[in-house]
Amino acid sequence: MTALKAEPELAQSIILPQGTTTIGRAESNSMVLESTTVSLNHAQIFTLSETSHILDLDSKNGIYVNGKKTHHHILRVGDSVFIGEYILTIEGFE
Repeated sequence: MTALKAEPELAQSIILPQGTTTIGRAESNSMVLESTTVSLNHAQIFTLSETSHILDLDSKNGIYVNGKKTHHHILRVGDSVFIGEYILTIEGFE
């Protein structure tokens, strides 16, 4: 599993379960980021075994991994994912 730490407002680590984790401003998401810079349904992370993929859901502001805009990225330990004003840091795998 992958651990994420989100900053600035959401300063905690979460363990991503196998399958899909949704990220966005809507309360129905697995990870809710409360900011107008985050789309209602911004991104999804798919975790299979020890591999996680992040996918932009055609959000208004996009996602950036390590400073580069991307639509899809295979996440690695140490990656920084920028969603709106949030920075999600990949902490590791369990």
